Amino acid sequence: DTINFEHCNFKYAIYDGDYGIFITNPPYGSRLSSNEDLSEMYEEIKKIFRRLKNWSKYIITDEENLEKLIKFDANRKRILFNGRIKTTYYQFYGPRPNEKDDL
Repeated sequence: DTINFEHCNFKYAIYDGDYGIFITNPPYGSRLSSNEDLSEMYEEIKKIFRRLKNWSKYIITDEENLEKLIKFDANRKRILFNGRIKTTYYQFYGPRPNEKDDL
């Protein structure tokens, strides 16, 4: 009863609570039809990051300039391979619920 999974477009997911974890593996540039689609997608991710200030957020993508696109700096980055596609696992840590008063 404490974990909810949603398999959907992140734009339409329900984000309940002050704290949580957002994990996404958005379509890669090679899987989308145009750069415009990519720009729109990363703009939506940026909006969600702004809205979910106390959430931890994790993204796996082949976009090497993700931090510049969404204007957030990752706490950690790890290089991974999805088949032969080089990807980066970006980790953006949110505060723990008991640390809220210290912010």
